[in-house]
Amino acid sequence: DGKFVIFNRKGKDGFYDVYVSDLEGNVVRSITAGKRGVYHRNNGNARFDPTGRYIVFVSEEERHFGKAVKSLGDPGVGLYSNLWATDLEGRRFWQLTNVEVKRRLLDRVPSVAVVNPLFSPDGRALLWTERYAEGGHKKWGLWRIMAGRFSAAGGRPQLDGTYVLITPKVGNYITAMGFLSPSDLLVAGNLDGQDEYGMDQYSYNFKTGQYVNLTNTPQDWDEDSCVAPNGKIVWMTNTHSRYKFNFNA
Repeated sequence: DGKFVIFNRKGKDGFYDVYVSDLEGNVVRSITAGKRGVYHRNNGNARFDPTGRYIVFVSEEERHFGKAVKSLGDPGVGLYSNLWATDLEGRRFWQLTNVEVKRRLLDRVPSVAVVNPLFSPDGRALLWTERYAEGGHKKWGLWRIMAGRFSAAGGRPQLDGTYVLITPKVGNYITAMGFLSPSDLLVAGNLDGQDEYGMDQYSYNFKTGQYVNLTNTPQDWDEDSCVAPNGKIVWMTNTHSRYKFNFNA
């Protein structure tokens, strides 16, 4: 309804939690911190669903490989995590995805990540980004966009009919950022084969399966975008930084 902002913030314990604030920056409530029914490692990367009744977020599993390193489960990366849903008060929690989590070094399970939940404008579809295999440069892994039907019959959010929406044919990283139109998705990635840290913003057409590079800055990192109601795109970039990334280091 345009009155609240949902965000994640790192606590004194070194883990992130989800909070809601008003537009003046006053925290209205905690959604995950100290709440029963949800894991208490990293929680974040949250979104309101279009009906305004539920919140979907990324929650790190309690037990996994490398759990001593708190930064591995950062909500912006989503390693060893699944998607969860809750009500606006954080009173009840429902796990939406059940991605297998790596427990031990030699268990042959890849370090999977779940991140960046995104609702379709009508709220019927939920998209998210998944690290599904090892590979890529600098251990980035192989990433794809997943989708499923989101519903809340009887007041119980659930995800059905999960399927792979987009797997890049070129490059190894892609993430869904927003909808430009019902047939065009805003994504970020290295879809021209550039370095992952030189990813660009693209539009992807569902009907043709074609990408259009919107930024064309393979030496700069362009990610974390959103589509404003007037259609303009806002995104994160280091284009104007006086520091340049050393791709060989």
